Amino acid sequence: MPALRRTLTAAVLGVALAGAAAAPASAAVVPTQNTEAYWEALYDASCTKTELVDGIGSFTVPQPPAGSVWTVLVLKAGSGSGARTVVEDPVPGAVYTHYSGKDLSHVILCSVEDDYPDYPDYPDDPDEPDPYDPVS
Repeated sequence: MPALRRTLTAAVLGVALAGAAAAPASAAVVPTQNTEAYWEALYDASCTKTELVDGIGSFTVPQPPAGSVWTVLVLKAGSGSGARTVVEDPVPGAVYTHYSGKDLSHVILCSVEDDYPDYPDYPDDPDEPDPYDPVS
């Protein structure tokens, strides 16, 4: 019985060590938060990074690509843990600044396909019935 126990212990230890040795080789590389790839993976979106010249303190959100909506805006200013202001569902035409008031070094703007392209954001006339509301 002791010989069998030693054999089983050695086998289990060998499998455990082989698994531990393989772990670092299969570990995924996480892209930096300063790249489009990071935000694309996080929001399942298509992102564009724009580097800004010195002295730019705000960013005006453009219209999204046809058939898309903006899902996230990342404003980068400074360094460290507070370097990013993240705005979800940014509004086209709105002006955004970094919470610190610092000049921006870059922005990353991400879009996703518009799930409701024909649904109006707001009715033009509040007295008109909403064609998508079965009650009105």
